[in-house]
Amino acid sequence: PTRRSVPVTPAMPSPPDENLRNCPGCGKPFSADPGRISQCPACGRLVLFDDLHRRVAFERGDLNADDQPSVSSRTQLADSQPEPKNKEPSAFIGPLLTSQFARWQPYQAALERQLIDVWPARLLTFTKHERWALRASQRGQFGFTQLLDPRLARYLAAGPAPVRLNSLESLSLPIARQLARSRSSLHLRAVSRLDIPTATALANHRGETLALDGLTSLTDEMAATLARHQGEGLSLNDISRIEPSIAAVLAEYRGRLALNGLSSLTPAVATQLADHRGNALSLAGIRQLAPETAMALAGYEGDLYLEGLDDLTGELARAFHDFTGKLQLRFHEIRRKKRRQVQGEETGNPFSLVFLVAVAAVFVIAGYELLELLADLISNP
Repeated sequence: PTRRSVPVTPAMPSPPDENLRNCPGCGKPFSADPGRISQCPACGRLVLFDDLHRRVAFERGDLNADDQPSVSSRTQLADSQPEPKNKEPSAFIGPLLTSQFARWQPYQAALERQLIDVWPARLLTFTKHERWALRASQRGQFGFTQLLDPRLARYLAAGPAPVRLNSLESLSLPIARQLARSRSSLHLRAVSRLDIPTATALANHRGETLALDGLTSLTDEMAATLARHQGEGLSLNDISRIEPSIAAVLAEYRGRLALNGLSSLTPAVATQLADHRGNALSLAGIRQLAPETAMALAGYEGDLYLEGLDDLTGELARAFHDFTGKLQLRFHEIRRKKRRQVQGEETGNPFSLVFLVAVAAVFVIAGYELLELLADLISNP
């Protein structure tokens, strides 16, 4: 018997994307909603499409001839807005000043880029859509995937709020230098690769926490560079495994260190991390601890965060019996006196002892003079 061929129904083509537009910078198409700021995934430009006026504006603030409103658009606007009968002189002066300022603005922006290190952040000139993007970024409603203009980074770093650029996928050296000026926390959780000059610039950050949770591995040179961070905390929560040599380099860091991506620890790595010079070490990803590893961590003199453990029982409890810091577990914490405080109480402070002896001597001398004065008064009334 002959087989009958079954006709194959061709797949229905997907409907065209109505929001697919060409980037005015690189010309590549991407999806962007009208009236909202979008970012080209190819070149990183900030683009604002306004379909009503058929107008396109982007990061540099300049408008090409092709971006101007079409004739039909201008005709519709003219029909909808009646022209006033008597035009006052101010009606001509306002648009004239606006046009002159628009012509000068690109030159001022270029001057600001040249003097970015000394130019006041609050006096930087931005286009309308750049100001929208900055405000939306500060509210968490817009994420920069790329930053090409160091002025934007300078403005974000000048504010008192934490700089959260968790959508930023790459980081250049000029941008890193401006972001490092922030006095608050700096979150760069999507940056997966850094070169040494850029990491050196970020290490100059003197704010609170530097979060580089997108890094999955560290070299000895990169670890030594980040360990020189001048801020209060360093977060490397996406690193799942480190060697003892890397742990020894990170232990030189003087701030809070977070390695919550580590799911297991060897005794060699735990011994190196126990020498951490900062006051807090977070290992929240550890779910199980061997007794040898617990004994090594118990030598740490700061606060230890083991929020992956429910409780300490058996050999773990005995291992941490002499731990002298705060031990944070998942449901409770254990607080003890710091080892340095205990040693200070045992030995005493020699400077405070000298001060007390001096004060006692002053009181003795003053009392002796007072007694002599009273004796003179009694003998010679």
